[in-house]
Amino acid sequence: MSRAFLPAVPYAAISMVQKRHGAPRRRSENELGMTLSTFGLFLATHILGALGGAGAYALGVPLAWMIGSLVVTAIITLSGFPTTTRRVCRNGGVLVLLTGIGLTFTPSAGETTIRLLPLILIAAVATLLIGALASLLLARLGRIDRATAFFCSVPGGPAEMSVLGARQGAELAPIAISQLLRIVCIVLVIPPTLTVLGMRGDFTTSFPDLGFHPLGLVVTLGVSLAASLALVKLKVNSAFLIGPLGVGILLGFTEAGLSTVPRWMMMGSQVFMGVFLGAQFTPSVMRRMRRFLPVAIGNVFLVTGGCALLGTLIHFFDEESVPTMILATAPGSVTEMSITAQALGFNVPVVTAFHVIRILLVIILVTPAFNVLRAAGVIAPADPELLRNTKAAE
Repeated sequence: MSRAFLPAVPYAAISMVQKRHGAPRRRSENELGMTLSTFGLFLATHILGALGGAGAYALGVPLAWMIGSLVVTAIITLSGFPTTTRRVCRNGGVLVLLTGIGLTFTPSAGETTIRLLPLILIAAVATLLIGALASLLLARLGRIDRATAFFCSVPGGPAEMSVLGARQGAELAPIAISQLLRIVCIVLVIPPTLTVLGMRGDFTTSFPDLGFHPLGLVVTLGVSLAASLALVKLKVNSAFLIGPLGVGILLGFTEAGLSTVPRWMMMGSQVFMGVFLGAQFTPSVMRRMRRFLPVAIGNVFLVTGGCALLGTLIHFFDEESVPTMILATAPGSVTEMSITAQALGFNVPVVTAFHVIRILLVIILVTPAFNVLRAAGVIAPADPELLRNTKAAE
């Protein structure tokens, strides 16, 4: 398998993996135009995903709309049946969800975040260290180089870690798949586990008493979209995460919100995200990486266990509950963990704050940390030819 890095565009990481492993060429996710047949397939994919979400909701599964749609779409895709979605739908879902979550950052929630800031910073750095340590075992068992294992193991976005890793001479495909598996496994495991163990909280998410105003909602989401697109233009990583969450937090903290985000929009956004994740598990990619997948999943559980232990330790230094701290330090994404906290009655602003700061610090610190490990001889120097190919592709 060639290790030359393909175009360094963050939003294309997973699709690049699919192309490299022989998946049938699909219309670019950034193209909005669809033929009638493609639109029918797109509609059918999302209807089936929504039915999966409804079934999970009827069964009382936490994070039902995302988990149900993810599982159904993944089963259909792995079975060889065609599915299609668009990244614009996933980004739209993230925009709606994170804007709504940001609105929970009332002034009192902001005070709590400031109080916890030292612990949040410690947790972010500790998570980076846990991922780095786990990568040593992943490299040995997965038979990949340590540079690739490092970017596979450190919790970050699939696109961001793929791009940063490839710039350091790491292999793209295992990174993108490992990071995707991490998000999927955590979504499928942590919420049901907390529910089975009876870990439910009594924290009531404090949304500002704004009421639902259609025009106000359009303006709010429009500002979130504008902020996200501006960050994309500036080539900021995780633009569709930072933009809407930043707008929501600003509106919530200043009590300047114009409308709440209705529940049905939050559920629909979960479906879009679940379908998008499920559609990535194409038979060709899974078949080509079948030997690496079990080791990658084992790495996810190792990192998750280390982070759960970290959250439990942090609990002893603050009044927040153990489940809240486990969600706050879990190596999942801010969207899924915040929704889980809301569904199970845990402190949403605290969970969100931990994840936002962790994501920002990982993006800032992951390359310097990698360089330190390389200078210390823990990670071998990159192949010069591979780095030349990477720079040429960029």
